[in-house]
Amino acid sequence: MAGKDPKRAADTASATLKQLNDAAPEARLESDEVERRTISLVVMRVGDRWFGVKAATVREVVIKGFVTRLPLAPPHLQGLTLVHGRLVPVVSLVELFDGVQPGESGQMLPRLVVVTSGGAEVALVTEEAQGVLELEMEVSGKVGALAGVSVLAEVEWEGRMLAILDSATLVEGALAR
Repeated sequence: MAGKDPKRAADTASATLKQLNDAAPEARLESDEVERRTISLVVMRVGDRWFGVKAATVREVVIKGFVTRLPLAPPHLQGLTLVHGRLVPVVSLVELFDGVQPGESGQMLPRLVVVTSGGAEVALVTEEAQGVLELEMEVSGKVGALAGVSVLAEVEWEGRMLAILDSATLVEGALAR
């Protein structure tokens, strides 16, 4: 063993690893597993769709009050409302996301979920807010987009599909249009 050439031994090891990698693609998948993490989400319903945003980006949840309309604003921007002395843009997810149909509010008044990112904030109109949910999930980056808003994951939750939205692109997309 002492007489072996180190460069030759390294080349042989490298060739062996390449052969194993080529012969067993399923082994490669195991080594590239995505990370599992528990994340805290604020869960909300709009129509028959359920959405979640990271709880750390939610400033507060309040009952929807009076909204002052803005002339020439895009359809998804319902206007401005006062939330504890701050003027906050009010965004309709029904208008922002095509294909989401408004539902009945049921016995609850509509809620505003105030989401922040980079110093900006928007109030999302929801028909129901479920509070904070601790969810264990695989974290692998964004999986798609709805109207330019990154969807970090879509997971099954209590028999429903839950789209987890990226707060940064949500706030940016709502204010940029």
